[in-house]
Amino acid sequence: MFGYGRHKEALLNASVLDVMPKKQPDGKSSYKNMIRYLKMAQEKRASFEWLTTKKNGENFYVEITLSSMQLNEEKVIHAIFRDIDSR
Repeated sequence: MFGYGRHKEALLNASVLDVMPKKQPDGKSSYKNMIRYLKMAQEKRASFEWLTTKKNGENFYVEITLSSMQLNEEKVIHAIFRDIDSR
């Protein structure tokens, strides 16, 4: 999805900042908006459309669903990304 192909390790080692532009189409900071969504997801599930960036710099849209869950006695955020660019 993000253009990493067979280079799974590169994607797993990438920061979330590597796969999103500095600003979303509304002009707001991607980083600040993502922090807001992550905080929301700690209380309840959050779903939203998001502009992301492929390894080659091309932007595309995804739908992200964030959910809070317990994993080995630790609270974590589970994220699902779905490519919606062809909508």
